[in-house]
Amino acid sequence: MSTFRYGANFNIIGKTNPQNLSYDGAWKTVEGTFADLAEHHRKGYPWMPALLDGNRRRWQKNANYAEVLGADVDNDWTKEDAIAHPFIHAYCGLGTESSNSKPEHHKFRLVFRLPRPIGDWRTLRICNRYLIEQLPVADKACKDANRFFFGGKGRSPFLLNEKAILPDDFIERAIAWNQKIEEQEQRKAEEKHKRWLEWKEKNPDASNEIEEALRFISPYTPGENRYGDLIAMIGGILSDCGPEGEALLQEWDGGRGQWGNGRFDRILRSVAQSQTSQKATVGTLFYLAKQEGWQPPKRKSPATKQFDSNTEAYNKRQGTLRDRFRAKVELEKIKRDYDERTQRYYKQFGQPPKNPQRKRTEDPTVKDGAIVLYEHHNDGRLELPVIPSTVPTLEEWEKRGRPTLIVESEERPFVYKELIRHGFPVVLLADIVGGGKSKATGIFFENWEQIQQSLNEPPPAEREITPDTIPTPEHWRIQGKPSLLTKASDRPVAIAFAVVQNGWDLEDAQAAITSDRREARQHRESKWKTWYASNDYRNPSNEMLEAIPKAASGAGEILEHNKRTPMGNPYHRRANPGETPDIEPLCIQENAFQVTREKGHVIGRGKKSPHCKKCPAFDSCAFLAAIEA
Repeated sequence: MSTFRYGANFNIIGKTNPQNLSYDGAWKTVEGTFADLAEHHRKGYPWMPALLDGNRRRWQKNANYAEVLGADVDNDWTKEDAIAHPFIHAYCGLGTESSNSKPEHHKFRLVFRLPRPIGDWRTLRICNRYLIEQLPVADKACKDANRFFFGGKGRSPFLLNEKAILPDDFIERAIAWNQKIEEQEQRKAEEKHKRWLEWKEKNPDASNEIEEALRFISPYTPGENRYGDLIAMIGGILSDCGPEGEALLQEWDGGRGQWGNGRFDRILRSVAQSQTSQKATVGTLFYLAKQEGWQPPKRKSPATKQFDSNTEAYNKRQGTLRDRFRAKVELEKIKRDYDERTQRYYKQFGQPPKNPQRKRTEDPTVKDGAIVLYEHHNDGRLELPVIPSTVPTLEEWEKRGRPTLIVESEERPFVYKELIRHGFPVVLLADIVGGGKSKATGIFFENWEQIQQSLNEPPPAEREITPDTIPTPEHWRIQGKPSLLTKASDRPVAIAFAVVQNGWDLEDAQAAITSDRREARQHRESKWKTWYASNDYRNPSNEMLEAIPKAASGAGEILEHNKRTPMGNPYHRRANPGETPDIEPLCIQENAFQVTREKGHVIGRGKKSPHCKKCPAFDSCAFLAAIEA
């Protein structure tokens, strides 16, 4: 098993200020395998791929030897994604998590062995950049030759391959790649300088403008939070103006800037070698100067200079501009009128009729007595708003003509309970799609055991009464507010007597006086069953109900694996626009039908539909087959 050398520190565990690892002698040269490096990392000690000349300070110019490279991954990638990547699978020798890696957000380091040692920091930096280029998810900040990595205490490797090594021509390919990048950057710099010269030719006073703008910006002083802006400004001037820009900057600083060791000359060299000067322009200077109060000189455009001595041409041009302006105003007016007319036209398709009340036609007179006019069963049906305390008994409901009970959505589970208590054998929920039937029913049956127990067990205190033996409210409270039991047929009379003769409050009387539970219990089956039928979709929109598909749907479906039904199946929902469905839509024209429906048009679908017959998938349509089934 071959070994390699790397830099190691044995004094720091976990994270610390990087300056604590930059002094002379902070790093020692260690020789080992990938397994040895993984153990060093597991103990929490920091390490670095490069070896420093004579264990001197951790400066990039001192990092002139390396046998391995390291990359840092801190984004949406997982360890499994890394192992499956072709480049990592073939050439990575060690993969281990960092100290702050979490199950929901993996952070890890990858170590690669070089085919041969690198002997200078510039080549090492090029190889680091080229390695990052092969791993698009790697942290691009890990490109410097003196880069180091903190240890991960307790972290074991998830990838270990002692035989892994980068290709033999990796270093040559990295150098060729870097040369190509430098050539591209050189061309960009030349193009920028060319544009600067062209601009300077058109603006002879360009140098004076830059010098004037620089006067509004004071040199750097620590603590002013301007370092980044000034570096960008310096890079822009160096990039656009070249040597002339460097002279202007030297004059601007004049030794007044507090730039630290090496002073302003070091800053100029550093910025010129970095990518900052390749991205910035002299416009950064003008932007910063404007914030400090600088006003750029006003110039006449080339289009107006020609009119300085030609009044006739100027007046002709002004007339043309006025004509263009009038034409533009007229065009805008035409556009507004067209938009308003178009909106009014299309708006009528998405609105209900202006007279929604349908007028009843007069019954036609027929001579034949065998002909009977059809009347819908809902015509003339009464409606009765109820709350849990005002739910009628089954007998009362039938005497009132079987009215439709109107219930607020939040009170539905409690009304269901009262309906069962009062002997209703079947309850039909008749609400629109999306009205909350599924949710209310799910809440009710989720608590079914407690509800059934409350129905079968008597309350702490009960008292049987007749309409003639109703106590006064005061006696009822003294007795502990017992439930006053009476026959279902006597309950309305008892409530009326309590209010009229004994001074009861109507709500208290309705809550206290109830029908005999034993009589109601005789009408219930010993074993309760519930059938929930829904034709609005394949699965109810509530996770507390299990469902059997009743009607085919043309839309795609999403499986919500983080939400399960009581039987453990994933929760289904309609795929929203832009989502990739887990279950493909049965109808290839589903989106078109939905958009048409949103505009107020409902188009029928089926074997006889003219729209479906025009579809290219008509003969093999899975949706039509599901409808037929």
